[in-house]
Amino acid sequence: MSEALADRVAGGVEDLTASDLLAAIRQRRVDENRAAADQLLLAAQWADLHPPESIHDAASFSVPGWEHEEPIAGEGCPLVAEFCVAELGGVLGVSTVAAKKLIGQALELRHRLPRLWAQVQAGRVPAWKARAVAETTIHSSPSLTRAAAGFVDAQVAAVAGKVGPAQLDRLVAEAIKRYDLAEPDRSADSPLKHFRRRAVRTPPRSARVSSACRRTGTSTWTRVT
Repeated sequence: MSEALADRVAGGVEDLTASDLLAAIRQRRVDENRAAADQLLLAAQWADLHPPESIHDAASFSVPGWEHEEPIAGEGCPLVAEFCVAELGGVLGVSTVAAKKLIGQALELRHRLPRLWAQVQAGRVPAWKARAVAETTIHSSPSLTRAAAGFVDAQVAAVAGKVGPAQLDRLVAEAIKRYDLAEPDRSADSPLKHFRRRAVRTPPRSARVSSACRRTGTSTWTRVT
């Protein structure tokens, strides 16, 4: 936005032309995205200044119904002292949970999604889109290794962050498959794994049946060859 237009906006918007209004709105969005990118950068630096004294003092998310706690960022990200989160939230006027998400997503982007992080800082990808990707990779189940997160990073960065929720879920699923992160199938250890169940139709009462199936039940097990 030109300096002359900025002066006119500062003096009021009533006299702006349609093209001037659009230019001003576009510039405000650019400024908003820049501020959001700066906020991520500052949140990551804030985290760097506050490492925990022990793992027990590290910030984490409580998971309802589970005894364990979930870290605020993925494998390979530095831990952050719990006490500093509330202080940041107070400055921003947001809850402690929201402050944890901001810090965690900033660290996730900087350490595990570096391509996307660079695009945000260069102004090519809006911070809110990058944060949505980071939120997904942080809370993936099973957890993504650093290499698996790097795979997602490369795919998302290749299209400048232009992925929807469904596409992102498919990328995460592909990363889990590619890096063999899925939980093992417990049913594979079953003693009946070589058998399949075969339904047996019970004949009508008028039929004369002498088989064991007629006397004991309506199904049997057949070995699969």
